[in-house]
Amino acid sequence: AIAKIGDKPIQKALQSSNPWREIKQLANQMLPPFQLVLASELQDAVALRASMGPGIFVDGETPLHQLALKELGPTSSGVVLVTPAEASPYLTLAKPVSRNALALVVVGEVDLSGASVKFETLRFCAECADTGAPALVSGTLVQIGDRWVSKHIPAPTSVEQIPSAVVRVAVFKDQFEGASSGVRGIFFEPRAADARDTPFVDKTKLRRFHAGPFPYGTQRRAVTKALIDMGWKACPMQPAPGHAGGLWWVVHAEAAPPQNVLHTQFGEVIFSEVPSREQVKPPAPIVLASRPTLHNLQASGAASSEDPLQQSDPWMQALQAANTSSGSDAAAPSASVVAFSAAVEKRVLARVGQTASAVASSAVAPSALELETRILAKVDEKIQVASAATGQRPQQVEGKVVEIGAKVDSVDSSLRNLFNEQMSRIEVYATSRVQVAHFFVEPLWILGGVAYGYVADPAKTSFLLDALTERVVYQASGPRFFGGDFNLESDRLDLWATWHDHGFVEIQDFLQRMTGRPPQVTCKHSTRKDFLFISRELQTLFIEATVDHTFFADHAVLAALFCHGFVDRSVDWLDAATVFPFCRASTRDVRCQRGVVPPAPRARDGEAQPQYFGQNLRHTHWFRQLRRIQAYVQAMVRVNPAPSAVEHRAALWDAICRAPGFGAPFSVWWMSRDCVLEEDPDSFPSCPPNAEVARRLFLSFEANFRSFERRLLSERRQVASTRRVQDPNLIFRDLRPPAARPVDSLLEHRSAEVCEVVVDEGALELTQHVDWHPDFPLLHKGRPLNVAHVESDKIWVDLPENCAPGDRVDQPVLLGSLPDVFRAFAQEWSRRWQRHDQVDPQRWAPLVASFAARCPIPPMVYHPITLATWRAEVQRKHAHSSTGPNGVSRADLLLLPVDLTQALLDLCHHAEATGDWPRQMLDGVVTALEKIPDASLVGQFRPITVLSLTYRVWSSIRARQCLAHLARYAPLGLLGNLPGHEAREVWYTLQLLVESSYHRAIPVSGFTADLSKAYNLLPRTPVLAFAAVCGIHAGIIRAWTGALSGFMRRFRVRGSLGPALPSTTGFPEGDGLSRVAMVLVNIAYHDHMRSPVIPLRFC
Repeated sequence: AIAKIGDKPIQKALQSSNPWREIKQLANQMLPPFQLVLASELQDAVALRASMGPGIFVDGETPLHQLALKELGPTSSGVVLVTPAEASPYLTLAKPVSRNALALVVVGEVDLSGASVKFETLRFCAECADTGAPALVSGTLVQIGDRWVSKHIPAPTSVEQIPSAVVRVAVFKDQFEGASSGVRGIFFEPRAADARDTPFVDKTKLRRFHAGPFPYGTQRRAVTKALIDMGWKACPMQPAPGHAGGLWWVVHAEAAPPQNVLHTQFGEVIFSEVPSREQVKPPAPIVLASRPTLHNLQASGAASSEDPLQQSDPWMQALQAANTSSGSDAAAPSASVVAFSAAVEKRVLARVGQTASAVASSAVAPSALELETRILAKVDEKIQVASAATGQRPQQVEGKVVEIGAKVDSVDSSLRNLFNEQMSRIEVYATSRVQVAHFFVEPLWILGGVAYGYVADPAKTSFLLDALTERVVYQASGPRFFGGDFNLESDRLDLWATWHDHGFVEIQDFLQRMTGRPPQVTCKHSTRKDFLFISRELQTLFIEATVDHTFFADHAVLAALFCHGFVDRSVDWLDAATVFPFCRASTRDVRCQRGVVPPAPRARDGEAQPQYFGQNLRHTHWFRQLRRIQAYVQAMVRVNPAPSAVEHRAALWDAICRAPGFGAPFSVWWMSRDCVLEEDPDSFPSCPPNAEVARRLFLSFEANFRSFERRLLSERRQVASTRRVQDPNLIFRDLRPPAARPVDSLLEHRSAEVCEVVVDEGALELTQHVDWHPDFPLLHKGRPLNVAHVESDKIWVDLPENCAPGDRVDQPVLLGSLPDVFRAFAQEWSRRWQRHDQVDPQRWAPLVASFAARCPIPPMVYHPITLATWRAEVQRKHAHSSTGPNGVSRADLLLLPVDLTQALLDLCHHAEATGDWPRQMLDGVVTALEKIPDASLVGQFRPITVLSLTYRVWSSIRARQCLAHLARYAPLGLLGNLPGHEAREVWYTLQLLVESSYHRAIPVSGFTADLSKAYNLLPRTPVLAFAAVCGIHAGIIRAWTGALSGFMRRFRVRGSLGPALPSTTGFPEGDGLSRVAMVLVNIAYHDHMRSPVIPLRFC
C-alpha cells in the first residue's frame, strides 16, 4: 500500500489533524482501492463477512460483486450476504432499494409468508474466508433492485450418469441348476489393450480431496472420465460417507485441481482438499462442502459467537473516561487552581509584611489566615463556575451537532423517497400501458384508470397494477373505477384482497351478488382476464353490467350502467347577477372537432368480413349485429349444455333483439327488410331459436348487409366524382406522384474485368485490384459464383460456362450502417465540392478581363436592410419553411421584439463590413432525396441543403436586389432566374424558331443541354469576379464570400447527422444568392458567344 500510494502523500497525511482518516481516504482513492482496518477490527471483519467471488451472480452478462449491508443505496449494484434477521426489513418493501441490479442472499431459515418482493431458493458457490476452501451454500435470493439478479451458469461439463438401484437376488440351491460351489463357470482372460485404465498417482506425493455432490448412482468410471475431461490427473477411490446433498467421492491426486468448481448438467461439483482425518460434526443442511471445510466453518462460528462489542464496548470506555474526569475534578482542584492559590498566598503575605516576629504574634496570625481563607474560597467559587460553564459548552455544541445531523438525515431520506417515487412514475409512464384520467360527469369529477398487462411477464404486470393502485386506490377518494386487460386471472392477482379491503368490487361479481348471474368469460371465450372495478360511491348508483363479445375478436367489452344521481356538494357562492372575468384560461382555445366513427374491425379467419371501410355509424352497427348472429349460430352448433354456455346464448340473443342502428327494434325492422330469401323464417322468433332457424336468420341478414355495403360503395364513388367536378385540383392531387423519399441505405457496385481464365487452377485473374467484401456474393453475368477463395486480383471459383477474358465480375455491396452511408456520400460529393482546389486562381484572369472589357455595367444602388424590409421578407417565407440547424423558425423571427430584430440586422451589417458570420449560421444540413424511383446509388440522390433561416432571409433580400440590378443589363434571350424571364420560356422560344424555319424554309441548327448538378460545379473565383464586374456592391460580395468559405455541410440519414464536409466549389442550392451566381455565369456566357470566335483553352 505504501509503494502504491507513495511516500509524500503519506507524510502529508501524517501531518494532518486526523492522520488515520487521511490515510484511509488515500487508500480508497487507489485503483483498485485498499481497505485499511485496525488490528482490533480485522477479526470482526473476517468473521462477519463471508466471501463470494465475482461472477457467481450476474446481471444479464455483467458479473456482480459482493457488497456489505451498509453499502446499500439507490445506485448500489451487487449481492449482499445477510442473516434472516437482517433480511426481514427488506422482505416487505413497496419499492426497490436501487435502480440497478441488487439482491440479498439470505442464509438460514427465513419466513417468506408475508414477503412482497420477488425471491427464489437456490444453491450457489461460496468460499470459506479462513481456509479458502469452496462450499455450496443453500439460500434465498431476494430481489430488492429494479434489475434482475440471477445465478451465473457457465457451459456445463457432461458427466455420465447411469441410473442405479439396489436389488437383492436370492438364490436357492434346490432351485438353481448350475454349480453352487467351486470355480466352475468362472473364467479368466488376459487384460486387453483397450481395457479401462485408472490414472497413476504417486503415493509419495499423495493429496486427498473430496469431490461432490454427484447424483446417487454415479460410477467410478464416470467420475474418472469427468476428471480427465477437466484436465486433472486424479484417481477416484471410494464414496465418502457422511455428506449431504448427493454422492461424494474420495479422490487422490498429486496436485490441486485446475479449478475448484466443476459445472455439470445437474449442477456444480466442488473439490476440497482434506488435510487430516479429524472427527467432524454433522454438516449444516444449508451448506454443502467437504467435512473439513464444514468443521472450520462451525469452529469459526463458535469462536466468534460472543459479541465483540460486549468485550470492548467503545461507548462504555468513553463513559468511564467521562466519569473518571468529572470525579477527579470534583475531588481535587486542578493544577491551575493550585498555582493560582500559591500566587495569591504569596501576594497576600507580601502585602501584610509577614515576618518571623509577626508570625509569632497571636493577634496578626488569625487575621491573615482568615483573609487567606476567604480569598481562596472566592477564587475557588469563580473557578468552579467557569469550569461548569466550560464543561456545559461542549455538551451544547454536541447536542446541536446531533440535532443538525438528524435534520440532514431526515431531509436526505425525504429527497431519496421523492427521487425513487419520481423514477417509478417515469418508468410506468414509459411503458405506455397505464393511463389515469379524470372525467367530468356533471356536477362531479370521476377518477378512472386502465392498465394493459403483459402477456408473458406477470411480474411486470404486477408492477403496473401497483402503480395503478397507488394512484387510484391509495391517493384518491370519491367516485373511482379502474380496469383493463390484465392478462392474469383472478386467482393470480395479488392485489385482489387489497382492492376488496378498500371497498372496490368487480362489476361481474357485484352483479352476481345482486342478481345471482354468474360471471362470464371475457378472453377468447375461455378465460376471464378482463376486469372492471368500481368504488363504494359508484356501487350505490350501479344499475346493470353487460359483457359484449361482438366488439373485438378475442376480448369482450365490459360495460356498466349507472343512474345519474350525483349530489352537488359544492358551495354556490357566485353572484348570478355579476359576470366574473375568469372562466377558461386565456391561452386555451375552444375548437370544435368532427366526431370520428371508427370502421368495423376485421374479424377472425372463417368469420364474416366487412367489404366497406369508410366512416359510417350505421354500417358499424349492422356489422356488429352480423357478428352477433354468427356468434349465436356457432354457439348453437356446439350445443354446450353447461349453465354458463346456456346463459351466454341467452345473452347473445337478447343483444341481437336490442341491437341499435335499425331505427326500430330489430324484430320490427326484420319484417320490413329489403332482401327476402326463399328460406327466410316466416316471422322473427320471440325466443332463442334453434341452430337451423338461426342459420337462416344469419344468411338473410348477411344478404341485406351486403346489399347495404354495395349501396355505400356506390354512393362513395358518386361523392368522389362530384367532389372532383367541383374542385378539379383534387384530380391533380390524385395524379401527383409520391413525394421523393430520403436516403435510407445504398448499394455500392464493385466490378473488375477478367483478363485470364486459369482452367487448371479454377481461377479468374482480374485486370485490377478490388477490395471485395466477404459477406456479399460475386456475380458473373448476373449469376452468383461458387467462391472458394478471393484475393484482390484473383478469384478461385467453380468456373462458370462461357467464361472468357473481357467478362466482368460484379459485387453489389449493401451499405446500411450510418458510417458506411456517410462515407459513401462524402467520397462522392467531396470530389465535386473540392473540384477546383488545384486550379490556380490566376488562370481565370484572362476570362474575367475580357468580360470586363466588353461588358461595362454601372454599380448597383446599395440600400441597407431596414426593419420593414426584414419583416416583409420573413412574412414572404412559406408558413412551413424548413427550420435551420440552429433551431430558429419563421415563427421565432416574426415574434422577435424590435430590439432583438435590430440586433440580427446589426449582425448582417457586420458581416457585410467584415465578411465574418457566426458559426451557427453557416452550418447546413443536407437531405438526399431520390431523383428516380427506388434509387440505390449515390448519384441517384439529389442533395437539398437547408441553411440557417436567418441567413436565408438575408440572402433572399440581397438576391432580389442584385437580380433587379442585373435584369436591366441582361442580354436579350437570357432566360431563367430573372424577373419576367423564366426558364420555361426556352421551350416556347424553340417552338417559334422551329415553326419560323418551316414557314420560311430557313435552316436552323443548334442543340440544348441540361447540365447535371450545375450549381455544385460552378467555380467560385470567376463567379465572384463577374459579380464585381457587374456592379454588385462590395459589401454584399464580401459577406457572400465569407459565407461561402465558412459553409459546412452535414448529411442527414435516418435522423442522424454525419461529419462536416467543407467545400471550395459550387454554390448551395438553399442559398438565395446562388441564383445570382447562375445569372452572372449566363451573362458572361452570352457575352462570350456574341464575341468573335477566338482560340481559348478551357479547364
